Amino acid sequence: MYIIWDKIEKLGKIPDVELANKLNVSPQAIFQARKRRNISALNPAKKYDIDWDSVPLGKMIDKHIADIWGCSGSYVCQKRKKKNIPAFGMLYRTIENEAAYYGEAIIDAWLHKYNIEHKFQFQVGPYRIDWLICEDNEIWEFLGMWDHRIYGEQYQKNFVEKEKYLIEIGYKVKRIYKNKINTFKEEINLDKIHKASNFKCRGCGREGFKHCAKGLCGMCVSRLYNGQKLGPPKISLRLKNEDIFVCEDCGSEDRYKRIRNKCKSCYNKQYKRKSKNK
Repeated sequence: MYIIWDKIEKLGKIPDVELANKLNVSPQAIFQARKRRNISALNPAKKYDIDWDSVPLGKMIDKHIADIWGCSGSYVCQKRKKKNIPAFGMLYRTIENEAAYYGEAIIDAWLHKYNIEHKFQFQVGPYRIDWLICEDNEIWEFLGMWDHRIYGEQYQKNFVEKEKYLIEIGYKVKRIYKNKINTFKEEINLDKIHKASNFKCRGCGREGFKHCAKGLCGMCVSRLYNGQKLGPPKISLRLKNEDIFVCEDCGSEDRYKRIRNKCKSCYNKQYKRKSKNK
């Protein structure tokens, strides 16, 4: 799509992110268009009157807060960091308590609003699909990483192969790009999206660990790609391949940097300082 930027009257008058969503382009494209025309960005402090003490910073992702309060995600991130509040985990929960990313949670909430029967994260052959719309025998795929700066090219190749397979076995496939998420977002109540207070790994069942990929913690992702079985692991000082290690001080899972029941960093902090003081 070709845009005549000189005819865009809202450059610098509304946030770059908001204008990017309306034009279906990236915020970086808006920034470059402003820069070439010496148009300064809108000062968020002049536009937004938000009581940040009442905003649930760190309890939902910055983008979610930005969508509810009508500002940019970077502005929310800036306010959160000023208060030294850690970011919320990437995963949300659908109404059926399935793990989902923010964009997926929005679309799933939209399907529930209109009572469209569907299955989320459904296995079809060798592929895991986002939604199976039961009545139409149609598969919906949210392409959240389609234009990713680093992984986008490989993501597109993988999806094209997946799409070809699904069509060959008789399914219709609907692509949902990131710039189309606003059509779903406008029709649901963003306050009611179910959020996961604690991430629970679907591989080992542990809670409180950081999500890595595919609903798995870092240790289970490593197991998956090494062809090992997923399941409740044993925690042992004499580690075998099926065991895991968790530092008793910081919770690190790096088994290759452990000394006894601590990671190398925590061990050095506790024991090397004592020896130096002596």
